[in-house]
Order: sequence, then C-alpha cells, then structure tokens
Amino acid sequence: MLVMNGDECSSLFDTKVGVRQGGAISPKLFELITLVEDCYVDLKFGKQKIDVVAYADDVLLIRTTKLGLQKQLNILQEYAAKNEIKYNPQKTVYMVFNQKIQRNAVEAREDIWQSNLTLDGSKIEKVSSMRYLGAEISDDDRVNNHIDKRKRLVQQAVNKLKVIGLQTPNLHPIMKSQLYKTYIRPTLLYGLETFYLKSSDIIYIKRFEGNTIKRLMDIPTRCKINNLFLALNIEPTRIKLQTIKIDFYTRLNENQFTKELLTNLEKVNVKVDLVSEIYEITGILELGTCVTTLEAFGFRKYSIHDTLRCEKECDQVVNLRKIFDLIDRKPISKSLFEVLKF
Repeated sequence: MLVMNGDECSSLFDTKVGVRQGGAISPKLFELITLVEDCYVDLKFGKQKIDVVAYADDVLLIRTTKLGLQKQLNILQEYAAKNEIKYNPQKTVYMVFNQKIQRNAVEAREDIWQSNLTLDGSKIEKVSSMRYLGAEISDDDRVNNHIDKRKRLVQQAVNKLKVIGLQTPNLHPIMKSQLYKTYIRPTLLYGLETFYLKSSDIIYIKRFEGNTIKRLMDIPTRCKINNLFLALNIEPTRIKLQTIKIDFYTRLNENQFTKELLTNLEKVNVKVDLVSEIYEITGILELGTCVTTLEAFGFRKYSIHDTLRCEKECDQVVNLRKIFDLIDRKPISKSLFEVLKF
C-alpha cells in the first residue's frame, strides 16, 4: 500500500489492519477494488441491468435460475482470487421468491439444475428470511418479520431511556415526545418505506405505536390516541408512514438508475408494489394526466400539513396541552385518562 497526497506519495508498506466496522471510507474502498461488471450475465428490467447490486460492502446477486446464480458466484470467486478479496461463506445465503408461481416448460428446463450452491467450496444455505441493509426480508415478500424485529428494538430503546425517567411523571410530556421522536420512532419506522404495507399492517403498526405512547404517558391502552399524538406534536402513524414513503419515492426519482426502474414498474400491472401504494396515497390517478408525480406529492403534503394544523386547534388537543403544563405532575396521567377514555 502507498499513500498519495497531491504530487507526493509515500513508499510502499504492508498493512494488516482492515477498515473499522461502519467506517465511512469502507464503501469507497470497496467500490475501488470491486468491479461488479465482471459478474455481468445480462439480467435486465427494462434497459437497466439488475443482476448485481452492490451497496457498501454488501453484494446482492439476482438470477431467474439456480444455475445462473452459481455462475455468478463462480465469477465473483475468480475475481476475488485475482484481487485478494475474501468473501465469508457463513454470511452468504440465498432465497427463492415467487415459489408458488407455476413456470412454463421452457422456464422449467432452464432451471433443471438444482445442485447445492457453493462459494469457496462451502455450501450456501437456503433461507426463508434474511436481513439485508437492516431490513428483514422474506421469501413471501411480507413485512411481518421486519415489523416484529423493529418492535423488539423499540422495547430495547425504551428500556435504555428509563434511566432518565422516560416512564415517570417527573419528565414533562413534551420532553417525552421529543425523546420518542428522536430515539424511538426512527427505530420503529426504519426500512418500512421500502415495503408494501397492507391496511392490516398499518393498523398493526398504529396500534403498537399508540400503546407505546400510552405506556410512556402512564395511561391505560384503552384510551383514544389520535388527539394525544397531536398534543404531543407527533404526526399520527398513518400520516407519518405516508410521508416517509413519499420522501423515499422522491429520492428514488433523483437517481437515474432507480428512476428508470420506477418508470418500468409503472408499466407492470402489479397491485401490491411501491408504485401502486404511492398512487393510492397521492390519488394521482384522479388528478388527471397533466399532473406529474412530484406535483401530486406536493399536493398531498400540503393537504397533510393543512389537515394537521386544523386538528391541532380542536378543543380536546388544547385541553391536553393545558394538562401537560400542570405544575403538579403526579395527577397528569389521571387527568389524561379522564379526557381520552372511550
């Protein structure tokens, strides 16, 4: 290795120390030494090549047949040997999606090879679920595993904040709200923008988040929650989920590669994907062909902001905020219950 600084460079020296876990320079170094084009086997969605996806030091291989996947692994293995790269077979798994879809005769013949997948001589394990970039994905394309994982992490986050009185009456409710929005809510919502969420999924997340807030406020779970969220300056769960999905879709449109993928997705008749969910959130199909997706996002965000502004002015929300400011904090939970009980 040598170090360059402008026109000057050091002498060659050996290094046996790797990049620290999570180091900011790790993705750049990985990009410099890894040429994913060497694994090119021509799997495209529209005009975009999608057979190899690399992010930081994770490599995702995509193929329609098991033999095709083994060929990709062989290419990566050969490249690694030439460039002194080591892969960890114990951290390498594979997953099969859409197993229930019946293939035609041509597709079945192409996938007739069903031996074990191997990397560096080690067998690769088949799994029904795995973690990729912090998201728990499963072969049935459901979000349940991911939500359950986030729930466990939320409980851990709450327990860590107990030492500063998060669940005691001594801490002002607005301070509890700020701690929740800063440390706990991002833990719960992480990665959900990438999943298609059914109505039942949203209700499940909403109920869990509502019960978490109620426990922080020391009130029974049978209390109403929407106005409490507004009084605490917390966006209601359904609205927050819509907002993060709109923001995610906007970021995807800012990148040429992902923008092209979205354009192709819009041409595919799939009712349970990100595009169809965004269409449902924004109501873009009802706005007419002259309205662009980004304009529809603007309309929806303005509508959300205006609705929340009006709802925060209702009498119950105002009364809740007065309760928050009581000098004697001990009866706060009882007063909140009297206002919010069904």
